[in-house]
Amino acid sequence: ILWMFHQEIENLNEVYAARKLIETEIYLSASERLVSDDFERLESMLDDFAALIGSASPEQLADALDRIDLFVGERCGNRIYSKLMQTIVHLRRPTSVKILASPEAAETGLDSRRHVVRAMRSGKREAAAQALDAFFRSSLQFYQLRPT
Repeated sequence: ILWMFHQEIENLNEVYAARKLIETEIYLSASERLVSDDFERLESMLDDFAALIGSASPEQLADALDRIDLFVGERCGNRIYSKLMQTIVHLRRPTSVKILASPEAAETGLDSRRHVVRAMRSGKREAAAQALDAFFRSSLQFYQLRPT
């Protein structure tokens, strides 16, 4: 996958746009299918991520976020979407590791993802869409200010 996209992976605008499009649709699809146990698992995964902030390497933080997104991809009810999530996780990896070197980025990601999960759990698709939009707007600042 990285070989296929080796030139595009450095274009942060394109990676960001692809992430927003693909991840938003997958999370919205999953929001209609997740059951209480799934939400509990997501919240547990977010708690695990929170426990890592401040002590784990950026790679370990990225691993934890990847597990969350892959879980949502598996639960969205569309096998092609699940594979697209796997692809986007691979494409974003180098950038995610750089971004997660910033404790502020990790904290912001955690807060935004908790908000997304709460909105999904409400059962209101529009609330989930708004939370996802806010998540990506807050993520954009770290794409522009990522450490080098």
